[in-house]
Amino acid sequence: MMILKEILKESWESKGKSVFFNSWEEADFKELENEFRAFFNGELLKKKRLGKIHENATKITPIDQNFDDNNFNFEKIACDEILFGFKHDPQMSCETNFMKENFKQFDHFAIVNKSPICKYHSLIVPFLHDKLPQKMDSDALAAVLRIMDFFQSSSKTLRIGFNSLGGYSSINHLHFHLVFVNELFHETKAFPIESAPNKLMASFNLQIPFQDKQNLQIDIYIIEEYPIRCLMIKTIDEINEESLINLMGDTVAIILSLLCEENIAHNMMIAEKGKVFYIIPRQNEAVNERKMDFNCAWLELCGLAICKNEEIFSKINYQDYYQFLRENIGYDELFFERWMQKINNYFKDYCGLI
Repeated sequence: MMILKEILKESWESKGKSVFFNSWEEADFKELENEFRAFFNGELLKKKRLGKIHENATKITPIDQNFDDNNFNFEKIACDEILFGFKHDPQMSCETNFMKENFKQFDHFAIVNKSPICKYHSLIVPFLHDKLPQKMDSDALAAVLRIMDFFQSSSKTLRIGFNSLGGYSSINHLHFHLVFVNELFHETKAFPIESAPNKLMASFNLQIPFQDKQNLQIDIYIIEEYPIRCLMIKTIDEINEESLINLMGDTVAIILSLLCEENIAHNMMIAEKGKVFYIIPRQNEAVNERKMDFNCAWLELCGLAICKNEEIFSKINYQDYYQFLRENIGYDELFFERWMQKINNYFKDYCGLI
């Protein structure tokens, strides 16, 4: 049986010349300190498909906006942009050949990214026909984790990224980014954020449904010795995949909802087959004083400094990039103290804090 990774690669490569690009091959990389890399590709920046979110970003971008069918959305894509689709059933039935007639019969899709940063960089759109705005919920997150699980052993290099509105998502239709990290970081096969020092902040137990006296331990760490502070949500427990998907999806959705309540933009990366989440609260894109230099979506914050012009690329160094993220993007210690207090207050009422 062909695993999903091979299905995606075969479909992606078959569409390369006819649907999108090949200019991703022209990218330039520069090695920085602490495993960071700088990236520049002028052709891809010109071809990026933008919605109206960025065009109108002259003030703080609300991260919770209603879906607007008048703007670009993924129901408007051509069928030849679809890599594969899933039906939302226990078997997650998969299909790679689409016409208008069968497009509506599937629920979740992997589609072409018209400006991919690297080979196989694609988009995952859960519940595409439901026209969900770019705001996380537990059901959509569980669907993405289920797709991630279908990648089987290849998930070791698979990373899923998410940008909220205000966090450089240009399209208000719920979607995630899919990359294989070894295509960007060939030697380490991990983003720099994954090797950053972390400190345990809290642990709690969630009861596994229909399993008496069996819990999932979830640990929350803070990453501070890194250009931008963030939380890492992690479990090392081995439980059945369905329980892991649902409990981790619910937990992360709750933690993100606390940011949404305060209109705080954020980015996220999922690693290690859905057992590790990096959640990065960040300043809204509209207040970034140096937004002409970097857009700073999830890839930039995880360690790939994507430069917006060749001059920035030629001059960039790690210390300047570190200072840029600290001063323009990240939040301070006091913010994280308040956020952690809210997280603890939420969970202590119905699960055991360790």
